[in-house]
Amino acid sequence: MSKTILVTGANRGLGLGICQALVDAAKPLTVYAASRSGKDVGIPSKGDVQVKSIKLDISDEKSIEECMKSIDSLDVLINNAGAQSIGQKQTTEVYMNVLNVNYRGTLKMCQAAIPKLNKGGRIVNVSSVACKINQYSKPIQERFKRAFTDMTLEDLDELVKEYETAFQNKKEKESGWPIEKPYCISKAAVNAFTAILAREHPEVLINCLCPGWVKTDMGNLVGPAAKTPEEGARLPVRLALEDIGNVSGRYWEGKSVQDTGPGDVSSW
Repeated sequence: MSKTILVTGANRGLGLGICQALVDAAKPLTVYAASRSGKDVGIPSKGDVQVKSIKLDISDEKSIEECMKSIDSLDVLINNAGAQSIGQKQTTEVYMNVLNVNYRGTLKMCQAAIPKLNKGGRIVNVSSVACKINQYSKPIQERFKRAFTDMTLEDLDELVKEYETAFQNKKEKESGWPIEKPYCISKAAVNAFTAILAREHPEVLINCLCPGWVKTDMGNLVGPAAKTPEEGARLPVRLALEDIGNVSGRYWEGKSVQDTGPGDVSSW
């Protein structure tokens, strides 16, 4: 049976690599390659795999709504779109955009997709090794860990807002947060709401992952990356299509950011 997969941030880098890997998987698929421009991503349809470009800006609720209206049903959502602050002027506006896009935008995509998912549906959220919470104070670590037990989305949003307040008041360190790390907090929040949504929606497999250090515009900002976009796509495609033993709500990564293996469940 054919599956329908939506990939966000699909016009370049890892997102483009994921779309190409899906096409190469040689299964009956319809791949919606989403980007802010909505332009053709340059991957031709192949056999029983159809590639359709679609417009989507995950920082815009109306754009999310319009995108989802144009898709009748969905089997898999791969949330790859994101923002970072490296290489830009380090302003409060830039930092807050990172949190809004990576955390709130990705969460809104999940919430919009869940009602449209067919039986056996999946959500794959691209996180980062930067999600690790061991650099936070013990009380904050414990609050994040509640994502696996009784944390609600409202609890998580309160926690993120506490970071935003500490950041804006330049009181991160004394409040138990790492200094000027909105990207890290945004990815920890992705991991947390992945676990929360998995508890709330046991009928859906919802997981997050670090793709490793991939040769993309973003990855190369911190040095020569080790993995090609196609290699970085292996784990998200595995979580989207392969048998993962009904694991849900967990964070996956390779043995290192250079590792090109299939990855496994890890702590964060």
